Amino acid sequence: MDLLKFILRRLLAIPITLFFITAVLYAIIMLAPAEERAMLYWPPRTRSNLPASQAEAKLNQIIEENGLNDSYPQQYFHWLSGLVRGDWGFSPVVNDDVLTVLLNRTPVTAELTLYSVLVLIPLGLISGVVSGWRQGSKTDSWFRLAAFTATSIPPFILGLFLLSIFYVGLHWFPPGRTSMMELAIKSRTTFKPITGLLTIDGLLNGRFDITLDAFRHLLLPVFTLSLAHWATLGRVTRAAMINEKGKEYITAAYARGLSPRTVLWRHALRNAML
Repeated sequence: MDLLKFILRRLLAIPITLFFITAVLYAIIMLAPAEERAMLYWPPRTRSNLPASQAEAKLNQIIEENGLNDSYPQQYFHWLSGLVRGDWGFSPVVNDDVLTVLLNRTPVTAELTLYSVLVLIPLGLISGVVSGWRQGSKTDSWFRLAAFTATSIPPFILGLFLLSIFYVGLHWFPPGRTSMMELAIKSRTTFKPITGLLTIDGLLNGRFDITLDAFRHLLLPVFTLSLAHWATLGRVTRAAMINEKGKEYITAAYARGLSPRTVLWRHALRNAML
């Protein structure tokens, strides 16, 4: 029951947190003049060749239609209502609607996140358990050094470092996109994107070459994304294991003649995961 209450409190906190974050960010955006903010609603390709008089008239029209001269509360709640309706605005960077861009890129993000989680959770738990159980040993020292190093290096620096070694230097892994065959895949009608995850769709379409190529492209990003989170999870698990192994039920388990391995995996680990 306590766990259910905790989950409900966390879920209720999400919209409140998002409300305050977006309110502050929108206030920062409003520090710019209305003319500058109007450019966010005006695709560059449609304004490049307009005469000055027409461009000024169009700019004023955009400001009027979107209420960019209104007060902050009016503008913010106008944006918020559009967000609820599915109107997330226009991105001049990619020259497309924001919601469309996000939906197109969600499968790639989900694929990267999925494989990163599949890597970091077992490695983080196992390394943290072993390190905490063998506190003060060489294994523990090596883990703490590796975890400290992993959390000290920003992921974008690590990514550039890995690219310089494995792509530029050794030519082991290809850079960019999710597959060298991505453009060819999208242009063929025989390949059906069922899940949006290229590694899985390749298997479902019987194209194992596409799956293998997608995995090659994922290896470096997955490793980069997993490393810092692995270190964090491992540290938390290590601390929990150290806390558990000093409790009385562990001493009682040893007194009953149980082996250290049995005590670790059947008793200490279960309670450390709570």
